[in-house]
Amino acid sequence: MYQMMPIKWLFLYFMNWIIMIMILSLFVYIPFSYIKSSYKKEKYLIKIWLNKW
Repeated sequence: MYQMMPIKWLFLYFMNWIIMIMILSLFVYIPFSYIKSSYKKEKYLIKIWLNKW
């Protein structure tokens, strides 16, 4: 049982890191994708607006 403990702690530590990285990547990715999509929409709207003229 004692030999299993460090592996368990290492695993927990690793899982914590993975969760942290996932959350950080989500925080980075969501605004970026939102900006990208809004930029695309604006581009599209500008295209329509230019076509009207």
